Amino acid sequence: MKKDLKLKDVAGILQVSEKTIYRWIKDEKIPYYRINHQYRFIYEDIINWMNENRGGRKQSQQISENEIHTPEVESPKQNIDCLNLAHCMIKGGVYYRVEGETIPDILLSAVNLINIPENIPREKVLTKLLMRENMASTSIGDGIAFPHPRAPILNQPGGEIVSICFPEKPVVCANSVDSKPIHTFFVILSATNERHLKIMSKLAFLCRHNHFSELLKKQAARSEIYQFLENYKI
Repeated sequence: MKKDLKLKDVAGILQVSEKTIYRWIKDEKIPYYRINHQYRFIYEDIINWMNENRGGRKQSQQISENEIHTPEVESPKQNIDCLNLAHCMIKGGVYYRVEGETIPDILLSAVNLINIPENIPREKVLTKLLMRENMASTSIGDGIAFPHPRAPILNQPGGEIVSICFPEKPVVCANSVDSKPIHTFFVILSATNERHLKIMSKLAFLCRHNHFSELLKKQAARSEIYQFLENYKI
């Protein structure tokens, strides 16, 4: 199973201090995502970032995957870069006034609403979502959460679903990153670990876009959200 890079791995690859990596994260100069209050890095995103910025050990020469040796990383799957987040989100749908005063109640309502393949029992999806939520909050801060099963639940790559669920009212999560009530849940259903991590990475970047963030906060109309996704091409 492919494992993503930790902060110390990236610092070693780039031959810079961990303090430098933290500074780049703060300045949003390097691709990353955050889970369980820790920073993680998608392998192929770091490869692309290094080549685009000519960073690391060789200023005048691009860095290839063969130059990097880390036992925690496997070669990326060929189909991972074909993942279109906008298509996953349009397929998953946007849902408003999702009922529930607690996160388990909201997830129950969401599972009954979202577009789940017929061969996947909804009870199974709910159980997996709650199991993951019981391990640690899937809140990423700023009122947003990424509930998802701990392991892939769909059968075929290419069928990934990302459903946007707006609760009837924001819900307080005791273990959220910044203690802000959650106003948007992105329910993520994936087929492989690699594609799941790619979705998480792209979605984290998207949620930092000021315009998209405002669309979520005001619970914009589906047409407005879909138009943004089509224009953004992520």
